[in-house]
Amino acid sequence: MEIRDSKVSDVKAINDLINYYIINTNVNLDYEPKSVTQRMKWYEEHTKPYPILVAEEEGVVLGFVSLSKLYEKKGFLRSAELSIYVNPTRRGEGIGLILMEEIIKRAKEDGKIKTIVSLISSDNYPSIQLHKKMGFEETGCYKNIAEKFNEIIDVTILQLYL
Repeated sequence: MEIRDSKVSDVKAINDLINYYIINTNVNLDYEPKSVTQRMKWYEEHTKPYPILVAEEEGVVLGFVSLSKLYEKKGFLRSAELSIYVNPTRRGEGIGLILMEEIIKRAKEDGKIKTIVSLISSDNYPSIQLHKKMGFEETGCYKNIAEKFNEIIDVTILQLYL
């Protein structure tokens, strides 16, 4: 397995992965799948210091991790939001851990990002545990903030200080 910077040719695989989670889970709180064109706009917004890394094996994208602007306001430029997705058939194999280790290492080396935030559906225990294993601290919870599949969802806030 190789961890590398994403390429334009990865956008369809990344989009397919996110769309799986949109359609089948409350991990992503969107309701409607995105087109590749819509995902390309997201991809193009990821310039330094906001990378997208993919885990690839034999030409297949197994997962990805990204850092994105937390908010558009300039006061938040030292912060980033982390998103991570792993192919559901490959979860539990350590792919997420390896992706997170690499993106955190790169953020530290770059030095512009000082705080990484993840907003996770509170019932997504594996993701919360992975974040805590990587040193993220639970700093809050948005109670009853979302709804999907006729369920009210809390969102756990985790932060890593670099």
